[in-house]
Amino acid sequence: MTIRSRAIFLLLALLLSLGSVAARPAPPAAPSSSLAPEPDPFSGRYPAEVALAGPADLTLLYDLGIDIDAVWPSEEGAYPADPTVAVPLRARVYVDAGAALRLEAVGLHAEPVPNEGLRAFQAYGPGKDTPLAWPTFEQMVARMQALVAAHPDIMRLVSIGKSVQNRDLWCMEITDYPDVEEAEPEVKYTSTMHGDETTGVEMTLRLAELLANSYGVDPDLTELVDSLEIWLCPIHNPDGYVAGSRSNANGVDLNRDFPDPVADPVDDPAGRAVETQAFMALGYDHRFAMGANYHGGAQVVNYPWDCRDDLSPDDAEYYDFSVGYAIRNPIIWEDGTPASVVRGARWYIVYGGIQDWSYNWRGEHHVTIELSKIKSPPYTQMDTYWEANREAMLWWMQRPLRNGARGRVTDANTGAPLDAVITVAPERMPVTTDPDAGDYSKVLLDGAYTLTASAYCYEPQSAPVTVVSGTAAVQDFALAPSARWSISGTVTESGAGYPLEAAITLVGASDATSSNPATGEYGFEACSGTHTLQVSAAGHRAETREVTLEGHLVEDFALDRLPCTLLVDDDDGLAYQTYFAEALDALGESYDVRETATAGSPTAAELAGYGRVIWLTGDDAATTLTAGEQAALAAYLDGGGRLFVTGQDIGYDIGASSFYADYLHADYDSDDTNTLSLTGLEFLSGLALTIAGGDGAGNQQWPSDISPVNGGLAVLDYPGQHLYGGVAYQDDTYRVVYFSFGYEAISTQAHRNAVMDYTLDWLGGCESAPADLAASEVTAPVAHTYPGDGVVQQLLVHNAGATTRATVTATLPSDMTWVGALTASKGTAAHAGDRVTWTGFVVPGETITVTYAMTVNTCLPAGAPLVTVAQFADDAGGMVTRTLTTTVRNVAPMLPAFPSPAPGATDVPTETVLSWASSDANCDALTYAVAMGAAGAPRTVLVSAWPTLTLTMDSLGEDITYQWVVTATDGISATSGTVWEFTTVAPAPPIDPTRFLFLPLVIRTP
Repeated sequence: MTIRSRAIFLLLALLLSLGSVAARPAPPAAPSSSLAPEPDPFSGRYPAEVALAGPADLTLLYDLGIDIDAVWPSEEGAYPADPTVAVPLRARVYVDAGAALRLEAVGLHAEPVPNEGLRAFQAYGPGKDTPLAWPTFEQMVARMQALVAAHPDIMRLVSIGKSVQNRDLWCMEITDYPDVEEAEPEVKYTSTMHGDETTGVEMTLRLAELLANSYGVDPDLTELVDSLEIWLCPIHNPDGYVAGSRSNANGVDLNRDFPDPVADPVDDPAGRAVETQAFMALGYDHRFAMGANYHGGAQVVNYPWDCRDDLSPDDAEYYDFSVGYAIRNPIIWEDGTPASVVRGARWYIVYGGIQDWSYNWRGEHHVTIELSKIKSPPYTQMDTYWEANREAMLWWMQRPLRNGARGRVTDANTGAPLDAVITVAPERMPVTTDPDAGDYSKVLLDGAYTLTASAYCYEPQSAPVTVVSGTAAVQDFALAPSARWSISGTVTESGAGYPLEAAITLVGASDATSSNPATGEYGFEACSGTHTLQVSAAGHRAETREVTLEGHLVEDFALDRLPCTLLVDDDDGLAYQTYFAEALDALGESYDVRETATAGSPTAAELAGYGRVIWLTGDDAATTLTAGEQAALAAYLDGGGRLFVTGQDIGYDIGASSFYADYLHADYDSDDTNTLSLTGLEFLSGLALTIAGGDGAGNQQWPSDISPVNGGLAVLDYPGQHLYGGVAYQDDTYRVVYFSFGYEAISTQAHRNAVMDYTLDWLGGCESAPADLAASEVTAPVAHTYPGDGVVQQLLVHNAGATTRATVTATLPSDMTWVGALTASKGTAAHAGDRVTWTGFVVPGETITVTYAMTVNTCLPAGAPLVTVAQFADDAGGMVTRTLTTTVRNVAPMLPAFPSPAPGATDVPTETVLSWASSDANCDALTYAVAMGAAGAPRTVLVSAWPTLTLTMDSLGEDITYQWVVTATDGISATSGTVWEFTTVAPAPPIDPTRFLFLPLVIRTP
């Protein structure tokens, strides 16, 4: 339930119980003092008391985001009271001037009261020159260092992080083997999240000294050290301790800064105070079974839930163990305020507390213990508080050893420890094992339970357990590995069929993969069982699907493309989003709507799928943009996002945050301008707006005044007052527009449409990225070729733009003959007649190669062009034409081959015919020249330009060696044959005058 809807629910419940508004009791009279505010050193907020008529007024404090410190009945009586009964109350709150005005506007008065913690700090705070003074932070650290140095066998001093002012966040680890991961429960005490609440500092330090100095001496205390891993963190907020400040050095209340299941339900450290991040990391690194954080200003053990008024699954255990601590602490038990024990939300609701985070996300049995009515008693009173807390602290730590179940979860085959979840029936909050040792610990009251151990890729196992006080029941689990099967398929865009690069994960498991961006194909192995398969791709709507693995599985996904714009409805359950939707519809914009009240806040990954985000907070005054939402938006903007955010109380709520200055580029000047008209500047120039009346929402009670910072530009001006109501910023990475009032209050539809139109146009981010095939080409390895040669050509389909379905048609030269060898690196290629075609998807940056072979026809003249024309078309109608021209080269005549007379001839006619073979691939007409002469003498050209292929040799002399050569020419180039020799000899008688006899006949190349 959201803050606003919860407020309405409680108010309705109140009215139903009373019958009418008239039955509402008058609030108690406010204190009459006129004390000046005494602000906290870091936050500027000061303590005040507010008189409340009953729970409905208390709900108004929640609705306004007031930092509540405590609530008491105005008269004697039990508390917490029934939330449906209007018992007069008084609340101690921390407010600034703006918050005080907000309270006045709803009929409540914040009367400043003494800043007890600050006054105590000024009187006897750390290092003050008085016997009552607290030790300095450095003295406390030295004390821890000395203790650890004296007991190195059982203690370690660990800095888990740094404060804003660079002080170490020190924790002491106490256990028998501090450097070994043992199968033993882990417990922790922390103190002083509020730096002006100091009693717990001394309690945790004294506990450390007691355990260390008693080890090996006192059997009970030795058992604690031997059987537990104990973490003691005395000063959660060292900067606040040093300055006497409730908040950290950035003005953050650290016990309002954690995730919680209601107001900030994303377990993410990003965007939170550095101290919060450090303690969250400590929680992630360990499996604490029990935990408590110490505070001051009341005397009570406070247990979950803080953030909602219902029973936690472990409510019975929480109540019993809280009573167990309180009854052993006479200060709390005998004078508990508001009671000795209380379920937190029944006292007052806290969002962002460490106890609900520790319980909800870590399974830790965690409570908040208020030790003293005075936030910071004099240091001289610590003996009294130690005596009151010593037994209770030790008893609390023993619970994992005395009440509940514990054990180890291991691999049945190897004995290796497993990262497992232990669930309990009847229902309790699950706990997880320490994956290093495989051990778990769950505190439970006496009774019969069923424990189930589950680990990914293992068959779950259940066992009955009976818990009896005095010792923890031990139940180990040895889990058998489950079978593994393959999951494969394709991820494409719905409708278009484009292959997508997508992330495919099994929710809650480590198995994950990504699809091939060129084909959309994916595949991986996972364990048998039923899983949630989640597929997400940038710019597309993620899909989840329940799958049961009992064999190899094929799962194809077709994801819908997201619209460019996301409208985040974060107006606390109201209907202001309709004003935005009407304008977007009028402008013809497609968009998604995310209602945080029902679907939760979008994550950074979800935001990244949209070109621009419109985020509205309406008139919500609290949790406008939570730490988790700020972190998600910062990541979105860092990734190139475009953001339009609007709400009258964003500055009031988070104006001191780094997100406000560094990403919204605004400085929060004042809470209320008392002005309801604005004039446009920059891209809104020419607009004159009214944010009251007309058909607008009429909800602007507190339009804020802001100023641009860090490069921001004012885009809306409150006329005549030098105040601004809108800031815009752009750089090479992102753009943002922020209105410090609710856009929904603009008085006319026409003006709302115009503001939305101009703003979206300036933001951009929705321009469709077209395909870009301009770099596609048709290529061949040579620019010139000879007749008869083989030629390989390639079609290179390159896309420098958005994914497209491309179609390629290549018309081949008619003077080339198809050979084949058609291949494509992706998609489908085909050949028919004189054409090669290819179709397929091409993702950004991808190049597809289509390869084929042809031969050049013979009888083509030199210089003849061979032209291939390729057309590359995308699915939006764009086309690129590329031409490849290969030129036919001239082939020199091939000759002479097979001359005559042949070598070894002995009987040759007197009219001997010299012959040779010759050819021309271009089929040019050839002419010949024949030259002959005696060896050593110049050869005489016998014929030239001779078209025939024979020549009769006569008049040869005897005993002469002759040489001859034939040269062929095609008119472009000439080729000479080999020089041949033969020797004539005189014929032996009787002489046949018709023949020559060459003895011997020698024909050779020189």
